[in-house]
Amino acid sequence: MAQRVVDRLNRLNRTVAFVATMVLVVAALLLPGVIGGVLLLAVVAGLAILLQATWPRHDSRRRAARLAVLVLAVIIAVLKLTS
Repeated sequence: MAQRVVDRLNRLNRTVAFVATMVLVVAALLLPGVIGGVLLLAVVAGLAILLQATWPRHDSRRRAARLAVLVLAVIIAVLKLTS
């Protein structure tokens, strides 16, 4: 499944993919409560799929940094869901 996602993303314009992801993240952070939390968890799920697909290509520092970003996003999403 992850490879299909990566193949599909490779066909997209990278700028469009980046801007769309940023719009989703900003919307998730600005929307209140459950809506923002669920949207942020959806973004995290997509990024986790990409991380899993590209895991062998990254060195340990990049892996740690990307995992830290995902964990931070999950923490923010959980805080939004519980508030």
